[in-house]
Amino acid sequence: MLCGNKSDLLELTNDYVQDEAADKIASEHQMKYFKTSAFKGDGIDEMLDYTIEQVYQKKLKPEFDAAKLSDSTT
Repeated sequence: MLCGNKSDLLELTNDYVQDEAADKIASEHQMKYFKTSAFKGDGIDEMLDYTIEQVYQKKLKPEFDAAKLSDSTT
């Protein structure tokens, strides 16, 4: 996951990574890109929802499924 934070400051500076460049970097590394502002709360819920879903799918769900399988064979 790639998070671009401080999106609330874009109008104050020209010193930032363009969305297209961030999307390209994320794509090259098989990551999802989120543009966020912790100050305004923009994009935070989406980023956290994605993180929770990934943890569940990659870590917790396989463990739950293995436990169910183990329980059903005993």
